Amino acid sequence: MPDSSQRKPRGELLQKAAEVNGFDSIDDMLTVATYDYDNRCPGICVNCEEVYEDVEADAKGNHCHTCNKKRVISVLVLAELI
Repeated sequence: MPDSSQRKPRGELLQKAAEVNGFDSIDDMLTVATYDYDNRCPGICVNCEEVYEDVEADAKGNHCHTCNKKRVISVLVLAELI
C-alpha cells in the first residue's frame, strides 16, 4: 500500500480506473460516468488504489474493503468534475 508520499497523481489513478473498468480512455470513462442516469460511476481508493466499478457519483471518503480506510472517491470527484 502506498503511503501519502508515494501516491500516484490524479491522471494515473484515473487511467487505472479506466483500464480496470474496460474503458479505452479516461475521456470515455468520464463521458459515460457523466451521463449515467443512475448517478453511479467507477471509483478508486486513493490509499491502496483498489478500483470499484460502482460508487455514488459524488462519493468521497467511502469505505475501502481492501485497506479498510475511508479513501474511496468517484472518478468524477477525482477528475474535479463535481
